[in-house]
Amino acid sequence: MNIKVIGGVVALAGLYVLLTSATTKKKNLKLLFIGDSNTDNTYSYADKIKKRFPNITVDKVAKGGQGTQWMVDNVEKKLKDNKYDIITFLGGSNDVYGGVPLQTTKDNILKIRKMISDNGAKAVLVTPPNKKFYPKNTAEKLKNLDDLIAWEKQQDFDSIIDFFNMTDKLDLFNPDFRHPNSDAHVILADLFVKSTGIA
Repeated sequence: MNIKVIGGVVALAGLYVLLTSATTKKKNLKLLFIGDSNTDNTYSYADKIKKRFPNITVDKVAKGGQGTQWMVDNVEKKLKDNKYDIITFLGGSNDVYGGVPLQTTKDNILKIRKMISDNGAKAVLVTPPNKKFYPKNTAEKLKNLDDLIAWEKQQDFDSIIDFFNMTDKLDLFNPDFRHPNSDAHVILADLFVKSTGIA
């Protein structure tokens, strides 16, 4: 595995940036996962982490088919009475495929990032998965998704996991060719554990 240091932070294979805070070494961590169907499904990376680490509290604000505005509204409610150590966001592709203006999606992601900061948690961003195998693609939607992911990678998150490039294989998708399968989420869970240092 190619390991290099970028600005004093360790990066592995270009897929994630390692969190270095002692926060991740605490016992009884509280994690919140924000997202759409990729987080809502029962075999998601969040569920795999919950099963692997029963001492860690894992909560979700996630619902299939929902976009970033739904996430903004529901994360705000969730954080009113809850504090977390790490909060992870994976979303945006439903906005792209639902015709939401790209700037609106970016604004919503920045709102979520601020809520995470205000909560005092470490912020992890997981890019949307690859969509090139999805039969209902258009060139415009693929370009908008590429633009969104390029923008996401420039944002101020403590860790960024590139789920898009990781899912550049057809055998990592369900038969709908839209949603990554359980095997893909095993890999994503492994990357999350390594990037956050929770193990």
